[in-house]
Amino acid sequence: MAIRKYSTPVLKKGKEIITVPKGSSKVIEQAKQTWYVQYMYEGKQIRVKNGLNRVKDHVEKAYEADVLLNSIKEDLKNGFNPLNPSDYIENIRKEYITLKNAILEFEAYHIKHSSKSKTISTYLSKLNGLADQYPNILLKDITTKHLEEFVLEKIKIGKFANDSVKSAKRIFNTFFDVMVKLN
Repeated sequence: MAIRKYSTPVLKKGKEIITVPKGSSKVIEQAKQTWYVQYMYEGKQIRVKNGLNRVKDHVEKAYEADVLLNSIKEDLKNGFNPLNPSDYIENIRKEYITLKNAILEFEAYHIKHSSKSKTISTYLSKLNGLADQYPNILLKDITTKHLEEFVLEKIKIGKFANDSVKSAKRIFNTFFDVMVKLN
């Protein structure tokens, strides 16, 4: 069982209201206070206001506070680190990268590392063919079955010979090795 790094977030509604002016109510006066969600993360106190105090209507403020509290709880449950929020955003990006976007990253990687243009174009011809066969597929959803179907389809229509199959295997292997390294 994993050890939680954070305490349960709670909504803080400012000071306790003792006296209520004539023509008002305790709820309305409470909405005038500074509200925030507070929790501890790895021993550090975190307070999140997110524009909550710009709202003066007590019903709307209570609703927005509830939404904020629940979203923070959900984010923390999904691995959000408030001390380094860019990691969480990067993990979400990696989780939902499409094959097309991964191919663009792969190409940029090879350009950055000064690969020959012929090598890059050879890689891209096979990878773009795969992306054309499986449009809008996420990189994480590609299986060896997809790769086998792609190669078999190319053999069937006469686009791949034995050397092309070997080349495609090497290209796919290189592609996924680089993507594991980058992601």
